[in-house]
Amino acid sequence: MNDKEKEHDEAVYEALEKAREIFQKTIFQHGYDPAFTDIQFTAWIKDVSLENRLRRIEIEEEVK
Repeated sequence: MNDKEKEHDEAVYEALEKAREIFQKTIFQHGYDPAFTDIQFTAWIKDVSLENRLRRIEIEEEVK
């Protein structure tokens, strides 16, 4: 993986983390405890043809 791909992956991961934070805040604002919600956010990095998946970036959080 070259530096540009690594930077792109890091940006995608950061976006997924922000999505997770907003998701949890929204659940809480509606009066629910986010700990009772398992979540999984997945992003696929595609090639220039937008047809082939090259890499998957995923965050997941489960109630323990």
